[in-house]
Amino acid sequence: MFLVKLIMGYILVSAFLSTVSLAGTWTNAAGHSIEAELVDCQNGLVEFKRADGKKISISLQGLSKDSQKRVREQFAKEVKLSPKEKAQCRIQKRLDSFKRRAEKRP
Repeated sequence: MFLVKLIMGYILVSAFLSTVSLAGTWTNAAGHSIEAELVDCQNGLVEFKRADGKKISISLQGLSKDSQKRVREQFAKEVKLSPKEKAQCRIQKRLDSFKRRAEKRP
């Protein structure tokens, strides 16, 4: 019985610690933030899950340097982008920049 309680306690603590480290505030390169849980990072694409359950995918280079560092630390490896993914990130940054400028105009 003691062993079962010990194992259950370990599982609960592990689940709590992993959830705490994955959830938080994430910022994109433009400075916009979201509260979300880090779900996955593959092929330079980072997936988050918001509190309302909606999943959001953002390119790794589309995140702020601090958020990129946190993603890399969480996955304990250097995430590499292909040249095509880098080009897509540059295009997306330009589109975001144009949108922000358009929103600021009266």
